[in-house]
Amino acid sequence: HEFGTTREHFAEVAIAFREHASRNPDAQMRKPLDADEYFKARLIVSPFGLYDCSLRSDGAGAVIVTSAERARDLKAHPVLIRGFGSHNNLTGWFAGENMIRTAAKESGETAYRMAGLGPNDIDTVQLYDCFTYMVVVQLEDYGFCKKGEGGPFAQSGALRMGGALPANTSGGQLSEAHVEGMLQIVEGVRQLRHTYPADRQVKNAEIALVSGHGGNQACHSTLILARA
Repeated sequence: HEFGTTREHFAEVAIAFREHASRNPDAQMRKPLDADEYFKARLIVSPFGLYDCSLRSDGAGAVIVTSAERARDLKAHPVLIRGFGSHNNLTGWFAGENMIRTAAKESGETAYRMAGLGPNDIDTVQLYDCFTYMVVVQLEDYGFCKKGEGGPFAQSGALRMGGALPANTSGGQLSEAHVEGMLQIVEGVRQLRHTYPADRQVKNAEIALVSGHGGNQACHSTLILARA
C-alpha cells in the first residue's frame, strides 16, 4: 500500500532462503521451492501465503561466550562481539508506522555505533525472518537500502549466495527451523569461522549482522560479529 511492494518481492525472499536450506543437511525444509509452487500455496492472510510464514520447529542452539584473550587458546577460531543494541516499539505492532518502520533502525544504529561500522561493512546478515515481509522491512531499517526499496533489493538477487548481501544462509526460520533466533547467531558465527564448503560459505566473510525481535514486533535486538 505504501511502497508498491509485491508478492513477487516476498517470493524472492522465500525462494532464496529455501535455496540456502537445500544445502543445509540439518534444515527442516530442503525441497527446492520455485515461484510456481510459492504462488500455488494457500493464502494464510492476504497477501501472505504458506511460504511467507516461518516454521514450527523443535530444535536448540548454544554458544560459549568468553574473553577474547581466553578464546585465542581455544580450538575453534574465535568470533568477536563487536557491537550490540536493542530498542522497543512499546506501542505495539498496530500503532503508528510500526508495521513498516521497526525498532531495527534504533537498535541497529546503537550496534553500528558500538562496532564503529556501518551497513556497507556487513558481509552477511542473519535476520529474524518470522515472515518474508519482515526481512524486507529490516533490510530498509538497517540501512542496506532506502525505505520502500527492500522488495526490489531482495528481487535483485542480493540475498542469495554470491549476492551483495547473502542472508539467512542456513535457510532461516522460513526453511531451516524456527528456534527463536538462536540459529541465526550460530549461523553467523559459523560463517565468520569459514566453517563451510564453498557452496555454503560466504566468500571472505569478516562481519555479520544478526537480528532478533519478538513481542508482536515490539522488541528488537541487533548483534554485530567479527572474525578475529
